[in-house]
Amino acid sequence: MKAALSLFLSMVMLVLPPAGLVMAEEVEVGSPLERGVEWFGMNIGGGGLFFNIDAQDGEVKVERGTVKVDLLFFNLYWPYAYWSVLELHPVFFAGFVGLGTRGGLRIPLSADFRHDLQIGAFVGMDYFLFHMNAFHPTLSLEPHLQYIYHTDLGSIGAGVSAPINLHFRDDMTGNDGHAFDVPPVMTGAMLYIRWTIGRRGLSF
Repeated sequence: MKAALSLFLSMVMLVLPPAGLVMAEEVEVGSPLERGVEWFGMNIGGGGLFFNIDAQDGEVKVERGTVKVDLLFFNLYWPYAYWSVLELHPVFFAGFVGLGTRGGLRIPLSADFRHDLQIGAFVGMDYFLFHMNAFHPTLSLEPHLQYIYHTDLGSIGAGVSAPINLHFRDDMTGNDGHAFDVPPVMTGAMLYIRWTIGRRGLSF
């Protein structure tokens, strides 16, 4: 846990702008600079996924590292909230693909509204390849905490998340062809870098 926290803080320091480039203007309440639109962005990182780790021989078990690639479309943010209208998970090569939406609470960390923490969750559906006989849909919930620095043309940041995948089966077919009971949840932990392209100060 300490190692993950240290890595997250290191990622935040990596994306922080140099001190000389930070604008310190104070934004008036109600100013358009409190809001913005980001048309496209990505979360890129990795972590681990865990499912049925007490499995017996021949049963499905997931305990592996994986990559994280999220495509973000139409990110909107207000003074104290944010919403990614559409998020795609096109990670075919890692065994899952899905889509959903992401949103939550925005906590400004500076008077100019450039720095903030975002606390929220992704909600959607992912198809996950548990093994060659068990590719099926899951309800995906992914609580996250992310630091964001907003520029006039987008944003950069870093985040940590905890994916929770609820599947719709109470049994699976193992590698040897027999059925067995499985837990309803796959869990994990992810660290990622985030970037977007957009425009700060748009009124909507």
